[in-house]
Amino acid sequence: MKDISEQCIKLVEELEIQFSKVEQFFKQFKSEILSKYSILESKLLNLNQNQISNTLSNFVKFNEEKKELANDFIRITDNFIESLRESSKKFEISQVDDFQTFEDEVHDNSKPFSYVLMQENRKHSSIRCCSFAFNNDSSIIVAGLESGAIQIFELVNELMKEKQICKNHKDAVYCLQFMTKSNQFVSGSEDASLIIWSINDQQEWFNSTKLIGHTGIMMCLILDNSENVIFSGNSDRSIKIWDKQCNYNCTQTLNEISGDILSLSLNSGQDMLISCIEKSDQIIVYQRSDNLWKFYQKISVQLWGYRLCFVGNNRFAFQPNASNIMEIYELNQITKQFTQINKVPVESDSKCDALFPQQFVKQKSILVNKNGCFVNLFRIMPNKTIQSQESIKFCSEQIYGALDKKGEYLITWDEYSQQVQLRKYKEQQIII
Repeated sequence: MKDISEQCIKLVEELEIQFSKVEQFFKQFKSEILSKYSILESKLLNLNQNQISNTLSNFVKFNEEKKELANDFIRITDNFIESLRESSKKFEISQVDDFQTFEDEVHDNSKPFSYVLMQENRKHSSIRCCSFAFNNDSSIIVAGLESGAIQIFELVNELMKEKQICKNHKDAVYCLQFMTKSNQFVSGSEDASLIIWSINDQQEWFNSTKLIGHTGIMMCLILDNSENVIFSGNSDRSIKIWDKQCNYNCTQTLNEISGDILSLSLNSGQDMLISCIEKSDQIIVYQRSDNLWKFYQKISVQLWGYRLCFVGNNRFAFQPNASNIMEIYELNQITKQFTQINKVPVESDSKCDALFPQQFVKQKSILVNKNGCFVNLFRIMPNKTIQSQESIKFCSEQIYGALDKKGEYLITWDEYSQQVQLRKYKEQQIII
């Protein structure tokens, strides 16, 4: 599914950069002309006859030689403005086409689906797998282990093959995110560190950057759409923001928080950040302003939860701990505050566990929501309703997993089976 809002924001940002360059050039051009060819009357009175003669010659020379250049500059500016007008007209036309394509894609995503277990991809692991991530085309799967190691799998012809074991963290790896644009991945550990992993010419993964700053357990991490900014949530009750443009130094810390940060999510416009906190009756919302994240809203909830996730630009889902409902919140366009608009029934259990973040796959409009011993899968329908599609029941609430980028695969590890299990997306045919 195309994220039109995201595309528009990116386009506007690029245009702002270009207009800023034009404005800067014009100011410099103007300054050079005024400094070279303008003179105050008071200064003119202090010049001798030769100096006055030279000054007048400069003005005459400017009038004769520079007038045509000035006219060229005006013509170029007029052409530029006309080009902008034409581009604006074309954008209005293409915008209609984009929305039509968007509606068609949503329509295609309305079919019922399930995830079918791939028997040949059941891998026994007595060591707990706490986190998973896929690369962009799902050819590489990384698994974070309780031992602190990271297991690298290749998915070739739909068969998982272990390729490498990476060892650098001292304790359990609770968070993983793949950087699809740079072919790197980020890991977060119980040892309080983040590591960026890169691949060398021998196709071996290595620790290329280690980020130190937190003092507690790394509970969650996300990337912005540019993959230049990392957001990490920690049991030290802080959210840290690490920027690639600043050599991955921490550029901001959000720390007026009452408990462990369990889950983070960014909206599609990349200007809203939400977080839920262990044993706290509040969801915290931050807004980006002048390249800084600032407190925006505290949402009171009846029951704290382990996971939340944006399902668009202005809506998000929140799962209260071991509850049989999932709450939906939306930004009210009048009050500019998030309020609860819906409660969606979900399969639940008497207790739950952390990690296994909620995940929304835009391409298929799928939301995965682990709750208790169930992995609940939903479809966001074209009319924005949320329909339950499948609930996979396990024999333990200690389940960890992830969807791939396109929603084609679901990978899990659970305590009861002690297996890494891979499932494949399958649409059900609608009989009319």
